[in-house]
Amino acid sequence: MFSPADVNTLMTMAGFVTDGNYSQLYGTMVSSYGNYTIVFTGTPSDIKVGFDTQQWKDDYINYRKNNPYWSFEKIFLTFLKDKMNVKGVDLYKIKNDFSIQKKTLNSNNQIESTDCPQ
Repeated sequence: MFSPADVNTLMTMAGFVTDGNYSQLYGTMVSSYGNYTIVFTGTPSDIKVGFDTQQWKDDYINYRKNNPYWSFEKIFLTFLKDKMNVKGVDLYKIKNDFSIQKKTLNSNNQIESTDCPQ
């Protein structure tokens, strides 16, 4: 799953945008757990950097250890929201049939999947 450093890279790229068009800012990872994409959907006020330090890496590892029964999706999205206080980053899963689902947290911090139009 993505790390705080990956979010930092996405935010750094967003900081270079001068025309306000963030539609092409995304990062994709391929793993044995699935293929995922993060997309910057925020505004200039949502851009935050500084997540590429060893401290953020250690905090994320400890967060995962403290929540061993959570899915990688839930760990990433709750860490993004509760610890990093980041808004404007969406998570998508690319399924084996190449359909795409947007992954979000509901009000109970449970993962919700929404199929994206083809």
